[in-house]
Amino acid sequence: MNMWKRNAVSHALLNSINNTNLILIQEPWFNQIGTARDNNACEGVDVLEGVAAPAWEIIYPGFGKDKRPKVMAYVRKQTQGTPGTAHFTVVPRIDVCPHPVVQVLDIIFDKEEWQVIHFYHDV
Repeated sequence: MNMWKRNAVSHALLNSINNTNLILIQEPWFNQIGTARDNNACEGVDVLEGVAAPAWEIIYPGFGKDKRPKVMAYVRKQTQGTPGTAHFTVVPRIDVCPHPVVQVLDIIFDKEEWQVIHFYHDV
């Protein structure tokens, strides 16, 4: 899903979708969420992250200080005894591809494993 870097739309999606366990987002909102102290910078350093929601875990691709991610994944947090949710583990494979525009995820179920390659069109 392409979010066009929109914060409010991303929040609306994450707080309203109920029947999904994994969301792959392109052009995510990724901006300043706070300021961290730094002895070398009087005004501090910007803390940059994506949109957060209580029911979702954010999985970032590999990205550096000078490159913002163009893809991100959201995995529904698993709670025991929740009916209708698929129980699986997602392992980000930054060791395979540390790039802000490509994300490789291993999705591990009880008896099988999938590998998802999520990428933005300008790779």
